[in-house]
Amino acid sequence: MKHLLAKNLRRGSASCPGAPPAALTSAGRRKIVSAIIKTRALAQEAIRSRLDQDELVQLKLRLQRNQLLAAELMERITAQSGVTEETIHAYFEALQLDFQVVKARHILVSFAGSLIRTRSGDREVSEAEALNSATLIRQESLNGADFAEVAKRTSDDSASYSIGGDLGTIARGQMPPELDRALFVEGGTSLSLPIKTKYGYHIVQMLERSTLPFEAVREKIEDTLRRQRVSNRIDELISRLHVELDGAYFSELPEPSQECRSCASSSN
Repeated sequence: MKHLLAKNLRRGSASCPGAPPAALTSAGRRKIVSAIIKTRALAQEAIRSRLDQDELVQLKLRLQRNQLLAAELMERITAQSGVTEETIHAYFEALQLDFQVVKARHILVSFAGSLIRTRSGDREVSEAEALNSATLIRQESLNGADFAEVAKRTSDDSASYSIGGDLGTIARGQMPPELDRALFVEGGTSLSLPIKTKYGYHIVQMLERSTLPFEAVREKIEDTLRRQRVSNRIDELISRLHVELDGAYFSELPEPSQECRSCASSSN
Protein backbone atom coordinates (compact mmCIF):
# COMPACT_ATOMS: atom_id res chain seq x y z
CA MET A 1 0.00 0.00 0.00
CA LYS A 2 2.82 2.37 0.89
CA HIS A 3 4.47 1.88 -2.52
CA LEU A 4 1.11 2.38 -4.26
CA LEU A 5 0.56 5.72 -2.49
CA ALA A 6 4.05 6.93 -3.35
CA LYS A 7 3.55 5.97 -6.99
CA ASN A 8 0.22 7.81 -7.20
CA LEU A 9 1.68 10.87 -5.51
CA ARG A 10 4.50 11.01 -8.04
CA ARG A 11 2.01 10.72 -10.88
CA GLY A 12 -0.14 13.47 -9.39
CA SER A 13 2.83 15.81 -9.10
CA ALA A 14 4.06 15.07 -12.61
CA SER A 15 0.63 15.72 -14.16
CA CYS A 16 0.63 19.42 -13.25
CA PRO A 17 3.84 20.95 -14.65
CA GLY A 18 4.10 24.70 -14.34
CA ALA A 19 1.44 25.03 -11.66
CA PRO A 20 2.07 24.70 -7.92
CA PRO A 21 0.93 21.07 -7.39
CA ALA A 22 -1.01 20.33 -4.22
CA ALA A 23 1.13 17.23 -3.71
CA LEU A 24 4.11 19.45 -2.87
CA THR A 25 2.46 20.73 0.31
CA SER A 26 1.84 18.70 3.46
CA ALA A 27 -1.90 19.43 3.41
CA GLY A 28 -2.09 18.59 -0.27
CA ARG A 29 -0.34 15.26 0.19
CA ARG A 30 -2.69 14.37 3.06
CA LYS A 31 -5.71 15.16 0.89
CA ILE A 32 -4.41 13.00 -1.97
CA VAL A 33 -3.55 10.12 0.38
CA SER A 34 -7.02 10.27 1.95
CA ALA A 35 -8.65 10.13 -1.49
CA ILE A 36 -6.52 7.16 -2.55
CA ILE A 37 -7.25 5.26 0.69
CA LYS A 38 -10.97 5.93 0.35
CA THR A 39 -11.01 4.75 -3.26
CA ARG A 40 -8.98 1.65 -2.42
CA ALA A 41 -11.25 0.73 0.52
CA LEU A 42 -14.42 1.14 -1.54
CA ALA A 43 -12.97 -0.82 -4.46
CA GLN A 44 -11.90 -3.72 -2.23
CA GLU A 45 -15.36 -3.87 -0.66
CA ALA A 46 -16.95 -3.80 -4.11
CA ILE A 47 -14.80 -6.76 -5.18
CA ARG A 48 -15.59 -8.61 -1.93
CA SER A 49 -19.27 -8.05 -2.66
CA ARG A 50 -18.71 -9.37 -6.21
CA LEU A 51 -19.88 -6.11 -7.77
CA ASP A 52 -17.16 -6.59 -10.35
CA GLN A 53 -19.14 -9.60 -11.60
CA ASP A 54 -22.24 -7.52 -12.29
CA GLU A 55 -22.94 -7.33 -16.03
CA LEU A 56 -23.58 -3.58 -16.04
CA VAL A 57 -20.48 -2.90 -13.93
CA GLN A 58 -18.38 -5.00 -16.30
CA LEU A 59 -19.72 -2.98 -19.23
CA LYS A 60 -18.78 0.26 -17.45
CA LEU A 61 -15.32 -1.10 -16.68
CA ARG A 62 -14.76 -2.03 -20.32
CA LEU A 63 -15.88 1.41 -21.44
CA GLN A 64 -13.61 3.15 -18.92
CA ARG A 65 -10.71 0.90 -19.91
CA ASN A 66 -11.23 1.70 -23.59
CA GLN A 67 -11.51 5.42 -22.87
CA LEU A 68 -8.33 5.39 -20.81
CA LEU A 69 -6.39 3.45 -23.42
CA ALA A 70 -7.72 5.70 -26.19
CA ALA A 71 -6.68 8.82 -24.29
CA GLU A 72 -3.20 7.43 -23.64
CA LEU A 73 -2.77 6.47 -27.29
CA MET A 74 -3.97 9.91 -28.40
CA GLU A 75 -1.23 11.50 -26.31
CA ARG A 76 1.38 9.28 -27.95
CA ILE A 77 0.04 9.83 -31.47
CA THR A 78 0.06 13.60 -30.92
CA ALA A 79 3.59 13.50 -29.52
CA GLN A 80 4.76 11.46 -32.52
CA SER A 81 3.08 13.72 -35.09
CA GLY A 82 5.88 16.24 -35.32
CA VAL A 83 6.27 18.37 -38.44
CA THR A 84 9.58 19.31 -40.04
CA GLU A 85 10.50 22.91 -40.77
CA GLU A 86 10.74 22.03 -44.45
CA THR A 87 7.13 20.79 -44.47
CA ILE A 88 5.93 23.95 -42.74
CA HIS A 89 7.69 26.15 -45.29
CA ALA A 90 6.30 24.10 -48.18
CA TYR A 91 2.76 24.48 -46.83
CA PHE A 92 3.22 28.24 -46.53
CA GLU A 93 4.53 28.57 -50.09
CA ALA A 94 1.76 26.41 -51.56
CA LEU A 95 -1.11 28.11 -49.76
CA GLN A 96 -0.08 31.75 -49.48
CA LEU A 97 -3.59 32.81 -50.46
CA ASP A 98 -4.80 31.53 -47.09
CA PHE A 99 -2.45 33.95 -45.36
CA GLN A 100 -3.39 37.05 -47.29
CA VAL A 101 -5.06 39.97 -45.52
CA VAL A 102 -6.83 42.92 -47.08
CA LYS A 103 -7.87 46.34 -45.92
CA ALA A 104 -11.22 47.39 -47.30
CA ARG A 105 -14.33 49.42 -46.70
CA HIS A 106 -17.88 48.88 -47.86
CA ILE A 107 -21.33 50.34 -48.31
CA LEU A 108 -24.32 48.16 -47.44
CA VAL A 109 -27.77 48.57 -48.94
CA SER A 110 -30.29 46.39 -47.15
CA PHE A 111 -33.67 45.25 -48.42
CA ALA A 112 -36.84 43.60 -47.11
CA GLY A 113 -35.90 40.17 -45.81
CA SER A 114 -32.19 40.86 -45.30
CA LEU A 115 -30.72 40.55 -41.81
CA ILE A 116 -29.92 44.28 -41.59
CA ARG A 117 -32.70 46.83 -41.55
CA THR A 118 -32.50 50.16 -43.30
CA ARG A 119 -30.61 52.74 -41.30
CA SER A 120 -33.41 55.28 -41.37
CA GLY A 121 -36.01 52.78 -40.24
CA ASP A 122 -38.25 53.87 -43.10
CA ARG A 123 -40.03 51.58 -45.50
CA GLU A 124 -37.91 48.57 -46.40
CA VAL A 125 -37.13 48.47 -50.09
CA SER A 126 -37.41 45.46 -52.34
CA GLU A 127 -34.37 43.48 -53.43
CA ALA A 128 -34.60 44.96 -56.93
CA GLU A 129 -34.79 48.50 -55.53
CA ALA A 130 -31.78 47.81 -53.28
CA LEU A 131 -29.74 46.52 -56.22
CA ASN A 132 -30.62 49.61 -58.22
CA SER A 133 -29.62 51.88 -55.31
CA ALA A 134 -26.33 50.01 -54.86
CA THR A 135 -25.58 50.37 -58.59
CA LEU A 136 -26.21 54.14 -58.45
CA ILE A 137 -24.08 54.48 -55.28
CA ARG A 138 -21.23 52.61 -56.96
CA GLN A 139 -21.48 54.86 -60.01
CA GLU A 140 -21.33 57.90 -57.74
CA SER A 141 -17.98 56.66 -56.37
CA LEU A 142 -16.72 55.87 -59.86
CA ASN A 143 -17.55 59.43 -60.86
CA GLY A 144 -15.16 60.73 -58.23
CA ALA A 145 -17.19 61.04 -55.03
CA ASP A 146 -15.26 60.23 -51.85
CA PHE A 147 -16.18 56.64 -50.93
CA ALA A 148 -15.97 57.25 -47.18
CA GLU A 149 -18.32 60.24 -47.39
CA VAL A 150 -20.77 58.29 -49.53
CA ALA A 151 -20.67 55.43 -46.97
CA LYS A 152 -21.44 57.84 -44.11
CA ARG A 153 -24.44 59.11 -46.03
CA THR A 154 -25.87 55.94 -47.59
CA SER A 155 -24.66 52.76 -45.88
CA ASP A 156 -27.06 50.72 -43.73
CA ASP A 157 -24.23 49.09 -41.78
CA SER A 158 -24.51 50.76 -38.38
CA ALA A 159 -21.18 49.28 -37.29
CA SER A 160 -19.16 51.01 -39.99
CA TYR A 161 -20.98 53.85 -41.73
CA SER A 162 -19.82 56.43 -39.17
CA ILE A 163 -16.19 55.57 -40.00
CA GLY A 164 -16.66 55.66 -43.74
CA GLY A 165 -17.47 51.97 -44.10
CA ASP A 166 -14.02 50.94 -42.84
CA LEU A 167 -13.81 47.16 -42.32
CA GLY A 168 -10.25 47.22 -40.99
CA THR A 169 -7.85 44.38 -41.77
CA ILE A 170 -9.64 41.24 -42.96
CA ALA A 171 -8.24 37.71 -43.01
CA ARG A 172 -9.51 34.86 -45.16
CA GLY A 173 -12.73 33.39 -43.81
CA GLN A 174 -13.77 36.34 -41.64
CA MET A 175 -16.38 37.74 -44.01
CA PRO A 176 -19.59 36.22 -45.43
CA PRO A 177 -18.70 33.66 -48.12
CA GLU A 178 -19.78 35.91 -51.00
CA LEU A 179 -17.52 38.75 -49.85
CA ASP A 180 -14.71 36.38 -48.95
CA ARG A 181 -14.80 34.92 -52.45
CA ALA A 182 -14.78 38.38 -54.05
CA LEU A 183 -11.89 39.61 -51.91
CA PHE A 184 -9.64 36.56 -51.98
CA VAL A 185 -10.62 33.94 -54.58
CA GLU A 186 -11.59 36.31 -57.39
CA GLY A 187 -8.79 38.72 -56.54
CA GLY A 188 -10.94 41.72 -55.71
CA THR A 189 -11.08 44.97 -57.68
CA SER A 190 -10.62 48.50 -56.41
CA LEU A 191 -14.42 48.92 -56.44
CA SER A 192 -16.64 45.86 -56.67
CA LEU A 193 -19.95 45.43 -58.38
CA PRO A 194 -22.86 45.06 -55.91
CA ILE A 195 -22.43 41.78 -54.04
CA LYS A 196 -25.50 40.15 -52.51
CA THR A 197 -25.30 38.51 -49.07
CA LYS A 198 -27.89 37.74 -46.42
CA TYR A 199 -27.28 41.25 -45.07
CA GLY A 200 -28.05 43.09 -48.30
CA TYR A 201 -26.03 44.41 -51.26
CA HIS A 202 -22.41 45.45 -50.63
CA ILE A 203 -20.16 47.72 -52.65
CA VAL A 204 -16.61 46.97 -51.52
CA GLN A 205 -13.61 49.21 -52.04
CA MET A 206 -10.27 47.41 -51.83
CA LEU A 207 -7.59 49.55 -50.19
CA GLU A 208 -4.63 47.25 -49.65
CA ARG A 209 -3.62 43.58 -50.03
CA SER A 210 -0.67 41.87 -48.33
CA THR A 211 0.57 38.47 -47.21
CA LEU A 212 1.32 37.78 -43.57
CA PRO A 213 5.02 37.01 -42.97
CA PHE A 214 5.99 33.40 -42.41
CA GLU A 215 6.98 34.04 -38.79
CA ALA A 216 3.48 35.31 -38.00
CA VAL A 217 1.75 32.13 -39.20
CA ARG A 218 4.39 29.47 -38.60
CA GLU A 219 2.86 28.24 -35.34
CA LYS A 220 -0.61 28.10 -36.86
CA ILE A 221 0.67 26.08 -39.84
CA GLU A 222 2.50 23.64 -37.57
CA ASP A 223 -0.65 23.14 -35.49
CA THR A 224 -2.74 22.58 -38.63
CA LEU A 225 -0.32 20.02 -40.04
CA ARG A 226 -0.02 18.24 -36.70
CA ARG A 227 -3.80 17.99 -36.36
CA GLN A 228 -4.04 16.68 -39.92
CA ARG A 229 -1.54 13.94 -39.16
CA VAL A 230 -3.36 12.98 -35.97
CA SER A 231 -6.68 12.92 -37.83
CA ASN A 232 -5.21 10.78 -40.63
CA ARG A 233 -3.81 8.32 -38.11
CA ILE A 234 -7.17 8.03 -36.35
CA ASP A 235 -8.96 7.52 -39.68
CA GLU A 236 -6.48 4.75 -40.47
CA LEU A 237 -7.18 3.01 -37.16
CA ILE A 238 -10.95 3.34 -37.61
CA SER A 239 -10.71 1.80 -41.09
CA ARG A 240 -9.12 -1.32 -39.58
CA LEU A 241 -12.19 -2.00 -37.45
CA HIS A 242 -14.41 -2.85 -40.41
CA VAL A 243 -17.43 -1.67 -38.45
CA GLU A 244 -20.86 -2.34 -39.92
CA LEU A 245 -23.56 0.03 -38.67
CA ASP A 246 -27.19 -0.97 -38.34
CA GLY A 247 -29.09 1.59 -40.37
CA ALA A 248 -32.28 0.88 -38.47
CA TYR A 249 -30.71 2.31 -35.32
CA PHE A 250 -30.36 5.72 -36.97
CA SER A 251 -33.82 5.84 -38.52
CA GLU A 252 -36.31 8.41 -37.32
CA LEU A 253 -38.61 7.26 -34.56
CA PRO A 254 -42.27 7.03 -35.62
CA GLU A 255 -44.61 9.80 -34.59
CA PRO A 256 -46.66 8.89 -31.51
CA SER A 257 -50.14 7.67 -32.40
CA GLN A 258 -53.23 9.74 -31.66
CA GLU A 259 -54.08 7.28 -28.93
CA CYS A 260 -50.70 7.84 -27.29
CA ARG A 261 -51.14 11.61 -27.45
CA SER A 262 -54.53 11.29 -25.80
CA CYS A 263 -53.07 9.10 -23.06
CA ALA A 264 -50.28 11.57 -22.49
CA SER A 265 -52.65 14.51 -22.27
CA SER A 266 -55.08 12.72 -19.96
CA SER A 267 -52.26 11.75 -17.64
CA ASN A 268 -51.51 15.43 -17.13
